[in-house]
Amino acid sequence: MTQIERPTENDKEKKNVLLADNDHAVRAALQQALTAENYNVLPAGSSLEALRAVGDHRIDIALLDLDLGDNQSGWETFRHLAELEPLLPIVVMSAEPERLCLDSLTLRRPDATFEKPLLNLPFLFETLQRLTSSPKNN
Repeated sequence: MTQIERPTENDKEKKNVLLADNDHAVRAALQQALTAENYNVLPAGSSLEALRAVGDHRIDIALLDLDLGDNQSGWETFRHLAELEPLLPIVVMSAEPERLCLDSLTLRRPDATFEKPLLNLPFLFETLQRLTSSPKNN
């Protein structure tokens, strides 16, 4: 008989991170690193999965790759996330630095941007901590 794990007090304090990246290896590595930093990670491999996750779960912050490899551009996904959750902090990342320049149709700016590969994980973790502890998220 398997035992159902009940959320502990510590789990209730964990922040939920939507991690949207179509590269399975990158997603798995970041998920492992974020979990080790005490985040609950909701992985998404496409724009559609990311948008579904926002509808199905309480998300404290989104980490969004601008190249999700599907029909929707990363900036379109960004705009949809921002429309669904206007106060949601959204961090965008891309292996192509020129893609981090704001799309002209995007009214809202990302809360932070990162160039991939993410070699400075401590700075990423510091950024996520800062953005999830800001007043607009409480």
